[in-house]
Amino acid sequence: MRVFVQGRIGVSIFALVTGYVCALKPIKQFRAGQMDAAFSGIAKSAFRRTPRLFLPTTIATVISWFICQFGVFQIANHSEGWWINYSSPDMTPYIGQAIANLFLNIITTWSKIWNAYDINQWTLQPLLKGAFWVYVFLLATAYLAPRFRMMASIGMFLYFYVSNDRTYFLAPILYVA
Repeated sequence: MRVFVQGRIGVSIFALVTGYVCALKPIKQFRAGQMDAAFSGIAKSAFRRTPRLFLPTTIATVISWFICQFGVFQIANHSEGWWINYSSPDMTPYIGQAIANLFLNIITTWSKIWNAYDINQWTLQPLLKGAFWVYVFLLATAYLAPRFRMMASIGMFLYFYVSNDRTYFLAPILYVA
């Protein structure tokens, strides 16, 4: 039962559903021969993807940082739960250093998969990269017949599986057309 409520499987399911949704309309348009509409939809979706992930998470980080600077997380550091201790950032005594830490954590959310103010944001970089793998795969296979697109998708899955790149080996089969 733990598998259903554990975070990592939820992230995988969310990535699968997101990839399916991102690819569903362009694939229907490819099959109908509406290439220009499909390419336009992929371009619009790709440009909207980054702000849709970046803005809400940045706002959440700023709110968490603000709460942290008032010392709200200090009580959590006295609990016996290891996750509560691990995920409770320490207050920074100097405002200049605190602001620098805020910007550093916003940047490292996307560059190093780390955010001290909201540890659960580790999921965002793989999700963003996976979405762009789907977009690139759709662009690369736009003119292929559905069965050849399926073969290319399975080939990419096998490549990422064999290379043991857990971040991306699901990306090409997120939609399996």
